[in-house]
Amino acid sequence: MRIFKTICVAGFWNPLLIIAFNLVRGFDFPLDTESYLQLWPTFIAGWFLYFAVLRIHSSGRKRTAKVLFVILAPITSFMSIIGGLFGPIGIILYSLVASVPAWAYWLVCKLVETRKGKQS
Repeated sequence: MRIFKTICVAGFWNPLLIIAFNLVRGFDFPLDTESYLQLWPTFIAGWFLYFAVLRIHSSGRKRTAKVLFVILAPITSFMSIIGGLFGPIGIILYSLVASVPAWAYWLVCKLVETRKGKQS
């Protein structure tokens, strides 16, 4: 059940944020299901940032993880919209690029922790 919850949260935040951005921009909810089916790549694209933030959160940096998510989530959604011009692969690749700072932060923290562990 926990895996299902994680996959749902990791996947649905990006499409829901894109829908919220469209509502803020003055668009209505589309009535046809085809418009919602076109958001399936954003479901996958949200995983990159979510799992980077989840790793940062589980390493004990809870506040940093929340701040990174609040900053990078809108950027990821905007990048998903821009990547939509290039199709599903563009959406996924642009979202991956937007999550690179979170993965870089996690990697630097891991390297610092392992160096501290070796020096002790």
